[in-house]
Amino acid sequence: MNQSLANFGAVIVLAAALLAVFLAANINAPEKATGARQQPIGETATSASNNSAFEQGFLNRGLKTNTAKSSIKLSKVLSGGPGKDGIPAIREPVFVPVSEKPESVSFDTDGIVLGKEQPKFYPYNIMIWHEIVNDTVDGVPVAVTFCPLCGSAIVFGRRVGGETVSFGVSGLLYQSNLLMYDSKTESLWSQVLGEAVVGEYTETKLLLLPSSVVSFRQFEEQFPNGLVLSDKTGYARDYSFNPYGNYDKDPSTFFPVDSFGDRLPAKELLLVVPLEDKTVAFVLSKLNEKRSAELVVDGEKLEVTVGEGGLYSAIFRGEEKPTFVAMYFSVAVHNPGMVIWAGE
Repeated sequence: MNQSLANFGAVIVLAAALLAVFLAANINAPEKATGARQQPIGETATSASNNSAFEQGFLNRGLKTNTAKSSIKLSKVLSGGPGKDGIPAIREPVFVPVSEKPESVSFDTDGIVLGKEQPKFYPYNIMIWHEIVNDTVDGVPVAVTFCPLCGSAIVFGRRVGGETVSFGVSGLLYQSNLLMYDSKTESLWSQVLGEAVVGEYTETKLLLLPSSVVSFRQFEEQFPNGLVLSDKTGYARDYSFNPYGNYDKDPSTFFPVDSFGDRLPAKELLLVVPLEDKTVAFVLSKLNEKRSAELVVDGEKLEVTVGEGGLYSAIFRGEEKPTFVAMYFSVAVHNPGMVIWAGE
């Protein structure tokens, strides 16, 4: 089958599944996919009149983003299907003890783990429907984020310019990745970059926080007194159903991305360690197998270990560095020269 037709069919299946669930829940239904769901919001601004048109396009989606400020081509911003808040971020999360885990969470369910004083587990099967959880962990306001299209599980601090903001799902994508919006200016933030790319906060970076991705079984064994995000979210969702099907096993992407090279399969999962002047990544399957890895970066040793309960630790120049998990293509498209450890 022609690859573009195959991609088109896969996208339509996904769009139909999401549409049915959103309509049943009586929330903002996603816009029906057209073509390969690649409708750009606008072209690169070259005049004031053009920019007005682009801004109107955002306003029509319910976003008040200032499109006069951007660090990317607006033509690269694509509709993902749902409109603003069509995928509703969780703003008042409810947690239950490990012993009372939600029925929708199996022991093999992966999830994001963070917190030292009170460890918390955010199951993928819930995150996949909401993508962002605004929470406070160990006294720090955080945004726990997951983009199903990039397999990217990333935690940020929610302090921006001295203020605490919350984040929502814009319904837009950049390089097939979640674009979040903030509650103050509705600037658009690239999740993988951790940076605002359109709007008042353009080029402002979020603080990346340490997190890990483990199974519920690992979390339960390591933190028997930990907390689990409840599936009592206030939204009608079948959290036992994955609307993305086997997307993570399919080598193709639903949305177009710029060239990212072929050093690894597109959807190979990586543990990413952003350093000051370069990005270093470790093939996750190999790292989990060997439990530790070392690389020399700028003459200094970067050591990554998989500790008890599957928790990751990265030490560089004597300091712990935050990490995140993401698919190869979503990181490589922004970091063509990144250093990769593949288990050699």
